[in-house]
Amino acid sequence: MDRSWIDLSKYDPAYVSGVGKFIEFAFNDKAIGAIVCCPCKKCRNRYNKSKNDILVHCVMNGFYTNYKNWVYHGEALNLQRHNHENLDNPIPNDASDNMVQLVQEAMGFHSMGADHRDDDLSTNERASEADEETNKFFKLLEDAKADVYAGNKKFSKLSLIVRILQSKALCGWTDKSVDIILEMLQDLLPSDAKVPKSCYEAKKLINDFGFSYETWDACPNNCMLFRLEHCRKDCYMGHRRFLPSGHRFRRDTVSFDGKREIGRAPLLQSGSEVFQELDKYQILTQYKKEDMLKRRAGLGDEKSDEHNWKKRSIFFELPYWEHNLIRHNLNVMHVEKNVCDNILWTLLGDKKKSKDHRRARLQLKSMNIRKPLWPQPRPSGRDNLPPTAFTMGRKEKDIFCKALKSIRAPDGYASNIARRVNIASRTIIGLKSHDNHVLIQQLIPIATRRALPIHPAYCIHYKGEKKCITKGIDIIHNATFHDWFKSYVHARENTDSFSEETRRLSYGPMSHGKSYNACIVNNFRFRTKSHDERKAIQNSGATLRASTNSYASAKDKNPLLGEVPYYGILTDIIEIQYAYNMKFILFKCDWVDNDKGGLVEDIHKFKLVNFSRLMYKNNLPSDEPFILSNQAEQVWYVSDPVDPDLSVTVTMARRDDFDVYSRMFETELYGNQVLDDHIPLNDDDANWVRDGVEGTLVDANDSEHYDEVDDCDEVD
Repeated sequence: MDRSWIDLSKYDPAYVSGVGKFIEFAFNDKAIGAIVCCPCKKCRNRYNKSKNDILVHCVMNGFYTNYKNWVYHGEALNLQRHNHENLDNPIPNDASDNMVQLVQEAMGFHSMGADHRDDDLSTNERASEADEETNKFFKLLEDAKADVYAGNKKFSKLSLIVRILQSKALCGWTDKSVDIILEMLQDLLPSDAKVPKSCYEAKKLINDFGFSYETWDACPNNCMLFRLEHCRKDCYMGHRRFLPSGHRFRRDTVSFDGKREIGRAPLLQSGSEVFQELDKYQILTQYKKEDMLKRRAGLGDEKSDEHNWKKRSIFFELPYWEHNLIRHNLNVMHVEKNVCDNILWTLLGDKKKSKDHRRARLQLKSMNIRKPLWPQPRPSGRDNLPPTAFTMGRKEKDIFCKALKSIRAPDGYASNIARRVNIASRTIIGLKSHDNHVLIQQLIPIATRRALPIHPAYCIHYKGEKKCITKGIDIIHNATFHDWFKSYVHARENTDSFSEETRRLSYGPMSHGKSYNACIVNNFRFRTKSHDERKAIQNSGATLRASTNSYASAKDKNPLLGEVPYYGILTDIIEIQYAYNMKFILFKCDWVDNDKGGLVEDIHKFKLVNFSRLMYKNNLPSDEPFILSNQAEQVWYVSDPVDPDLSVTVTMARRDDFDVYSRMFETELYGNQVLDDHIPLNDDDANWVRDGVEGTLVDANDSEHYDEVDDCDEVD
C-alpha cells in the first residue's frame, strides 16, 4: 500500500484520502465499536481510540510520519526495511575524500601545503633520518597517494581499505565475509592491484591510526567498550574524542592509553530520535514476568544486535518528555561521592578501598603502558608495586589529614568535616554527600598542596609591586576632613542645595554607638573573632575588594587604577547613629598588610595570608581598620599544616542569592593551572614513579586482595 501520503500536508486531499485507506486497513477485521492504537502525531500509538476518534485525530493533528510499518495495526514487521532504511547510501561514492589530510590529522602532523614535495627523498633516506613515528607517517602517506591499481584515480590503497572496513562496521560483516570479498577483488582487479589479502592484513595497516580495539556490546553513541581483564570491569574508553581536533592530548600516547586519538565526539540523540528508535524496535515500558525470565536465561527472541535497549522509560508517556533537553540526568552528588571516596582511599593508601592495587598495575602491563609502574617480582614470591607520583608516606598522610582536621568552615558550608578525620589511623569516615562535594571541589587541592611534591619544587611567590604612596598626605587628610566638611556645608547651607543626607552627615555621628557580635549582611552571616573562637565553625573572615592606584615608582605620574583584595578577621561590629535616626554598620577588622608579605601566592595559585603581618598593630587614632558592612564579603581560612603562620583563603558564595546570568563568576575561583606544553615521548619523561617513598609489597598469588606494608624494606 502506498504510504507517500504520510509526508504530505494534512490539508492535501491525497492525505485525507490516505488516512481513510489506513482506517479501512486498521479496522478491516475489527468488530463494530473496537478501538485500536491512534497513530496521530500526538498519540503516537500510545493510546487506543475508536474509528471516528482516529479519523479526527489524524486529520487535525497529522499522521505520525515515522510510522510507516503498521505493526500496531496488523501488519508484519518489515525487519529488512528497518535494518537498511538508514543505509541506502551509507558510504559516499565521492572519490575526492582526502586520505592525505586524514593521515596528517591521525598522526598529528600539520598540513604540509600544496607546494610541498617529498619526492626528492627516497623511503630509505627518510627512514634513516626519521624516527619510528615519522616512518609510520610516510608509509601511510604513500598508501594514501598510491592508486589501488594503475590508471584508477577513484580509490587509493588506503581509501579502499577504509571504505571496506567502514562497510564492515555499518553492515555487521564478519571477518570471514571481508576475507571473501577481498579474495574476489583480487581475482577481479588487475594483478598489480594493491588489495590486502585478508581482513587481518587490512586491520593491521590501520592500526597505525590508533584504531585497535575489541568489540563488545554496542553503545548507541558509538563508544568503544573495553574489558579490563585484571580489574574485571567493562569501561567505555575514548574520552579524548571530546577534545578539540588539534588538542595536544590527542597526540599524547604516554600519558593515556598508549594510542593517539583521532575519533570525533558522537552526536547526541534528541528526545525525538530516542522516541523513534524505541518505537522502531517496539521497546515496552513493562514486560511480562515470563518474558523477563526468558531474557535473563538468554532464551528471548527480543534481543537485537542493532540496539541495547532493555525497556522504555515510563516518562515517555508524558507528552512533553521527548522534547526535554535533559531526560536522563545522572545524580551528580552520588557520582561526586563515589569519585571523592576513591580519590581519598587511593591517596591514603587504604588496603581494601584503594584503586591503586596489583590488579590495576597488571592492567597497565596488559595494555603495555607505564612500564615503570608494573609489578616487580621479588625472590620472596611477593610483588613490589613502585610508588606512584601521588603515593604519600606516613608523614605526608599526617600532613594531609592535619590540613583537613584544622578546617573550620562557615555556618552552613558543610558538616563538621574535622570530626570525620582520624589522624592516628589516617582515615576519614562518615562523610555526607555534600561533604564529598566540597572536598572534591575545594578542600582536597588545599590539603594536598603540602602533602604531595610538585615539579618544580614547592615555592611561594610574594605578590605586589613597588609602590610609593603619599601616606603623610593621607593621614593629614583623614584627620582634618570631618572639620572641613562640617564647615563647608554650614557656610554654604543657604546658597547651595545640599541633600538631606549630606546635611545630616555634616553634623557628625552621635558620641555613643552600639556593638554587636554577629549580623547578617549581603546574605553572609558574620561573627566577631571572639565569638567565633568558641565555635567549631568560622564566620569571622572578611574580604574587601578595593580600587587602588598603583605606582611603579616615586617618579611615576601615571598611576594605574586596579582592584586589590584585602583579607582580614572581623574583631568588632559597630552601629553608629547620625541625626534623625540615620544609622550605619561598620566592621572593624585586623587587615593583613599586602605590601609586607601579608598576602602571598603559592605555585598552585592559592592565595595565602599571614596574620602576623598586619596593617594596624597599635590601635592608633590614625588607623583605618573600619569598612562599611555592605562592602564586606565573606572568606574563611584553612591553616597551613607546615607553616602555622600561613592560611589558605577560601571565598564564600552569597547565600540564596545566585543570578545565573550576572553572578555566575562572582565567587572567586582558583587560579588557572598552567599545563606544561611538553608531550612526554616515553615513560622516563612522565615521572610515573616517585622518589623517596617506599613501594608496596603485595602477595603475587592473591588475585582478589592484597596486603600493604608501609615503609618496609625487603632484603632479597
